[in-house]
Amino acid sequence: MAFNSIIVYSQNRIENGQLKMDNYWSSKLFRDILNFKLSIVHCQLSIVVFCFLFFTTFGQASPADSLLHKLSTDKQDTIRVNDMAALAANCADAGKTDSVMKLAQQMLTLSDQLHYAKGQMAAYNYIGYTYQLTSNFDKAIESYNNAIKVAVSIGDKAHIIKFNGKIGNVYSDMGNFAKALEYYQAELKTAQDLGDKKIVALVTGDIGNAYEFEGDYVKALDYNFKALQMDEDNADKRSIATVNGNIGNIYVDEKNYKLALDYYFKALKVDSELNDKNSIAINIGNVGNIYGIQGDHDKALDYALKALGIDVIFLV
Repeated sequence: MAFNSIIVYSQNRIENGQLKMDNYWSSKLFRDILNFKLSIVHCQLSIVVFCFLFFTTFGQASPADSLLHKLSTDKQDTIRVNDMAALAANCADAGKTDSVMKLAQQMLTLSDQLHYAKGQMAAYNYIGYTYQLTSNFDKAIESYNNAIKVAVSIGDKAHIIKFNGKIGNVYSDMGNFAKALEYYQAELKTAQDLGDKKIVALVTGDIGNAYEFEGDYVKALDYNFKALQMDEDNADKRSIATVNGNIGNIYVDEKNYKLALDYYFKALKVDSELNDKNSIAINIGNVGNIYGIQGDHDKALDYALKALGIDVIFLV
């Protein structure tokens, strides 16, 4: 949720005219430096593409090829369903939504024939995922609800939690944050009943983010601070970094840039400990945005170039 939030925040701030840096960013100096950096990226990417093609051509078979070969010999049983699920995951990572949908529908047909609940839930999950990704939100909700029905029929509370959260995310994507909160609250209650501390912390943060989108920053901060405390108790560093970044986002919304910087730097510290270059680049960019809003263009440019530099390292 946090990464999507950052994208939405950035778009909203640009659309609302909150980033008043047009003249500076269009300066010749910035363009020259940026073009130089981008030329390095293009060169490095060309090398990456060449290496990829070389090793794809002459190296071992890809996981997708191995799965396709295995499927060609699989019997019509649960093993075949599981192999199709693995291939669907591979296709999802590659952005092949059409292939994901075809595989999911085949999985569902076979799982229904076998009365295989795990396969049915996996199929509904990938069908819902594809519909959500293509903004067919009603169909996505229908698919996730079907998955919940299967989970309820076998008493699988863990998957009830999972799919309630997914429906909450769909409503959040739709901008219906009140409805998203209903599902997050249902998800939270089930997680509390199960005693799953990590899921409780995750959902608590999701609720905070939904309140943020509604503009209720007091509740947003309250839930995010609760989530942060839980993550610290769980020693969950990845979530600690994410929630610190989310708190920084809320303070930006409140125009409390000093505290926003404090929490972005806290997120950066943990990201650095985890060597999470993608998150480091995002948070460095967030810091640069704040300096830009404050009119400190030297620091804004410095952090923008740092973020770009980290992105180059991440790509290669």
